Amino acid sequence: MENLIVVDISPVDYPRNEMSSVHQVVKAMSDMPLEQITNRKQAEEFLESRIPVASTRQFALTNLVPNATGSPRYTWRCNLSVLLHYMETGGISQFPFEGSHPHLNTLAVYGTKSRYVQSHHHSKFKHHFPRVRFAPIDADHWVHAEQPHTFIKVISDFLC
Repeated sequence: MENLIVVDISPVDYPRNEMSSVHQVVKAMSDMPLEQITNRKQAEEFLESRIPVASTRQFALTNLVPNATGSPRYTWRCNLSVLLHYMETGGISQFPFEGSHPHLNTLAVYGTKSRYVQSHHHSKFKHHFPRVRFAPIDADHWVHAEQPHTFIKVISDFLC
């Protein structure tokens, strides 16, 4: 591996309550009564009060796909029960790596309004990934959903 792109997360351990906004989105998705959903508009209406930011809601809905078996009509692409389990037990909030990757070109893309990458985290990035470059984007945690064109440009510039 030559390149690593990290999006709005730092190489630090987070308290479980720091993951609450992500947990809220995953929980809302998990709570959707798929057996009652017959079209995407109904799915969006279900999530509207639970995920009030439209771009985040739209991003969540990209994971709602037609069910190949037909019943229920839709299913989630990602394994929500596993995500919820590790969010609720703290497994997702822990950074499991202690070493350094001195030869790995690393791009840390983050939302300037997000709490997951703070300026004091930059030293941790530099410790683990000495060749890191930082790319702040005017967004919250869901950088790719809130600023898709800027996100794609930053990634493309890094890879080219």
